[in-house]
Amino acid sequence: MPTSPDTPALLTHHLATTPDPENPDRTRLTLTLTLPTDAAPVHCRKVTLRIPTGPQAHQLATHRDIQTFATHVPEPHPGLPGRSWSITCLPGGPGHTTFTCAPQGHGGSRFASFTDDTSIVTLAIGHLTPNAVRGTADIDITQETAHHPAGPYTPSTIHARVSTNPLDTT
Repeated sequence: MPTSPDTPALLTHHLATTPDPENPDRTRLTLTLTLPTDAAPVHCRKVTLRIPTGPQAHQLATHRDIQTFATHVPEPHPGLPGRSWSITCLPGGPGHTTFTCAPQGHGGSRFASFTDDTSIVTLAIGHLTPNAVRGTADIDITQETAHHPAGPYTPSTIHARVSTNPLDTT
């Protein structure tokens, strides 16, 4: 299903670049997804990030030497375990890399439930080699969400801008 400008994003996001704590010469990109306050529950089956890569100031990282990992804060229901997410790096066209982030199901389900404003998912892409040139990168975040676990799931794209070199403190 194509994304349309009329399709509102059901989850809010915060996107940031920071020095990678495992390797201070590298950058980490972190995406945090939450349910807006007083919103109806939302189920998410996939988040895609399209990241510009290359040596230019508008590209986030110089090459694809990328390590990915994901964390998920447990859902706020007693007895339900938190759900882990997988992050897959897909070859993009020239000048960009695409990451697909998807919850790994337990009990056969392949979606994450956001039930209130304490439901939080944090996804991180680390080990990025930052550009020597300072600038900003435009990143496309597409979330596939629904109000019911069975769907229909609708894609919605958000455009975010981050610093391309958080290591540069000048």
